[in-house]
Amino acid sequence: MIFKDGFEDFRGIFGLSDERDESLRLFRPDFTTPIVQHVHHLQLIWELCLLGEPLLIVAPNPSITSSLVQSIVGLLSPLRIVNDFRPYFTIHDSEFREYSSKSRTPPRVILGVTNPFFIKALDHWPHILKVAEQGAEKGGDDMKKPKKTWTTASRTLDTPPGLYTQYKPLLSKDKSLAKKLLKSNNSLEVQHNILQRHFLELTQSFMIPMERYLSSLMPLKKEMSPFKGIPSIRPFSMDDFLASVETNGGPSLTCGTKGDWQGLYRRFITCSNFGGWLSMRSRDVTNQLKSHYVEALCSADFCPQTLATKHNVEIVDLVLRIRERIIEIPVETEIRKNLVRQIVKILSNVDEDLKQLLMSNCSLREILS
Repeated sequence: MIFKDGFEDFRGIFGLSDERDESLRLFRPDFTTPIVQHVHHLQLIWELCLLGEPLLIVAPNPSITSSLVQSIVGLLSPLRIVNDFRPYFTIHDSEFREYSSKSRTPPRVILGVTNPFFIKALDHWPHILKVAEQGAEKGGDDMKKPKKTWTTASRTLDTPPGLYTQYKPLLSKDKSLAKKLLKSNNSLEVQHNILQRHFLELTQSFMIPMERYLSSLMPLKKEMSPFKGIPSIRPFSMDDFLASVETNGGPSLTCGTKGDWQGLYRRFITCSNFGGWLSMRSRDVTNQLKSHYVEALCSADFCPQTLATKHNVEIVDLVLRIRERIIEIPVETEIRKNLVRQIVKILSNVDEDLKQLLMSNCSLREILS
């Protein structure tokens, strides 16, 4: 992400924190599971996960259900899912009573189970994916379409495999994915790579407009002054963001998937995954602004001529801001030493009364000792 007047994002376009970046390196979704038999539903499932919708996955055994849940979570990489996901959930888990309560709205959780009893116990959940036993998959057009008829009476222990949902996808199905998989000669590794690349590009295409808009909210470089506080990023406005998507063409230009992208953004902005993304990015941006501000403090020339143009209260605020930055930086680092030298220089270029006033601050005396 390029910031105004030359600021650059030190973590790349998605600005991932070290902790998040490490987790992505360790976690590699497994798309060689029976999820491939539901390839026609994957884009719809991607939308459900993106919007933080409750999703129940019923599979034959714990190994399959765990792999499925983790693979579905991986569809959104590198976007972080904020809501909980449980690769293997049983009736003995402490949250079972909460999740099965009909008096509450279903929690925004991705739940993996093996017991068909959950189809009845969680019959108020809006989206259920039931996976067939390996080798027992049914083909045909029936498996390619989500089942819209989803009444309580139709939810039985022997409910056929498939995706059951009333959700109407906002994006048009990308038929090229199924065609690519058909050409894979049933190579699981090739299928994995095709699916991983496809959804990585889809998620990145979705995120790029948000990152681009976020960069437009950054302060100008000329607003960064040692004699002022650290500038803040402007608030995120949904209307302004959607206007920028319309102006710049949106994700369909980079991934080729058509549909109501603006409608998808409107729903996404109201869900917790957006809140998690914005919170993480705001922390990254704040840290970046602090870093640039410290650079400005280290490179500033606090000569007598410059300080003579400032009121005493401005100089006091300047020294206190430098002190705050010094406290945050580990001892014996070069940046900390540079900031300490800047305070010494300021003290040597102000009158004696102001110098004594500044040195009356105990923590400042400790820093300079």
